[in-house]
Amino acid sequence: MLAPAGVLEYAEAVPSRVPFSGVRLANAPLDDSITREYPAGDLVIEWRQGLCAHSGNCVRSLPRVFNPRRQPWVQAEEANADDVREAVAKCPSGALRVRASS
Repeated sequence: MLAPAGVLEYAEAVPSRVPFSGVRLANAPLDDSITREYPAGDLVIEWRQGLCAHSGNCVRSLPRVFNPRRQPWVQAEEANADDVREAVAKCPSGALRVRASS
């Protein structure tokens, strides 16, 4: 099921008021193989764009690391590894992952 038009704009404007519903956004790509990596020290945050439901849990959990208005939007070095892992664990879609850097 696709979200109605305008949901993405609303979700970006007021992320704390938009609960995760499991609805896939209309403009989200179907290919979940598109992965971005954000390294910091001994860990790497992976973001799988096609899986992201834009629930905003990461932004609300750790805004100094996850900030969609900044480039890059993920800056893992802004928090310790335990805080990053805790925030990533709150991702309901599984789009965010943490792994040790190689």
